[in-house]
Amino acid sequence: MSADRTPAAPAGSGGSSAVGGPAERRQRTPEEIRASIESNRRELGAAVARLRREAAELADWRGHIRRHQREVLIGAAAAGFIIGGGVAGIVGLFRRRRR
Repeated sequence: MSADRTPAAPAGSGGSSAVGGPAERRQRTPEEIRASIESNRRELGAAVARLRREAAELADWRGHIRRHQREVLIGAAAAGFIIGGGVAGIVGLFRRRRR
């Protein structure tokens, strides 16, 4: 090791390399652990509720159609013209062959 490098912190020292920093984490009391678990449980419940709302909104295809009615009508008209033109073209091919 060169003179300008400092040695790595020994294993189990808490990873604190700051001078004067705590060497190990403070132990939590059982009450603090219970409070932390309860807080995490509340946050998780709120996140699940939010996820359910968002999933229901994304799955609401009727709502999407209501909000984008103009675009849906334009797409349906275009699809109708394309399908109608294709059917007419095929029918026209069969009529030409029979003549």
